[in-house]
Amino acid sequence: MSTHFETPYPIETLLQDLEALLVQLANPIVHLAGHSMGGYLVQLALCRLPGKIASATSISAGSMVRGHLMKLLPNAIQRLFMWAIAAIVR
Repeated sequence: MSTHFETPYPIETLLQDLEALLVQLANPIVHLAGHSMGGYLVQLALCRLPGKIASATSISAGSMVRGHLMKLLPNAIQRLFMWAIAAIVR
């Protein structure tokens, strides 16, 4: 796992830390919750760690998630996400 950094803590390092933690815990299935950047991490973990996450709560992750996740999510979920955005904008 990572240690103290002088520069900002990259999201990729956070994901690697989560993966390393799951290995240390003998690969359990976990429940994740995150707020703001933590919510972003939760959503990325859903894409990166299929089958390892029993449930996920992403609170106030913001629009920064949209661009990256749209490339990772299956088409059906993409359509649902776009429908929800269109409904909110109207």
